[in-house]
Amino acid sequence: MHFRPQLQDLTEPREVMKLISVIAELADVLDVLYTTTAPNGNITARQNRIAFYDNSGVYSLWVNTDGATAWAGMGGELTPGAGGSITDADGDTRIEVEKNPDEDKVRIITKDIERALLSELFSETYIKVNKHSDLDGDTAWEVEKNADEDKARCKTGGTEAMVIDDSQDLYMTSGKKIALDGSTKQFYSKYNSTSGYTEFYADGALRLQI
Repeated sequence: MHFRPQLQDLTEPREVMKLISVIAELADVLDVLYTTTAPNGNITARQNRIAFYDNSGVYSLWVNTDGATAWAGMGGELTPGAGGSITDADGDTRIEVEKNPDEDKVRIITKDIERALLSELFSETYIKVNKHSDLDGDTAWEVEKNADEDKARCKTGGTEAMVIDDSQDLYMTSGKKIALDGSTKQFYSKYNSTSGYTEFYADGALRLQI
């Protein structure tokens, strides 16, 4: 016999109640334990048995790991009507769906810091990234390297080459070239920290100092 309950949306209370009803009716067949007591350390069961834990309206699945009272959470919690979440063991890393009523947003949190927000509005969608680098880390873009400095930094080969600050001013490392002709670098300008001049080169030769 195959029984396939039609569950549409587990953020809706009626759908969760439907799931509870299905589990209760088929508990003997599925060997799923419905409980309002936290399983870990409190409930004895055979190893690998699954428990559906109702914690005052916050629901989660657990599996017995030792054939006694040790249980492990299966990685998620659900609060009907107020969105849901997938949470790690200590609760500081999680994915939250509709944290606030009817906001239609997905939040990704690590170490209790919101790192990304996916919204129905493109203007509200973002991912917080403070560094994007190559495999060995010596070439990278860094955002806010120091606390609240509001600067973007570019480094190549382990050396910082450029900084853009919160006034949108661009700073180049002294002696580095700003080429106007691509990779040939025959037409460029650079700041000479020894002379204190900005120098302009054409055909590889110095043509102007300011």
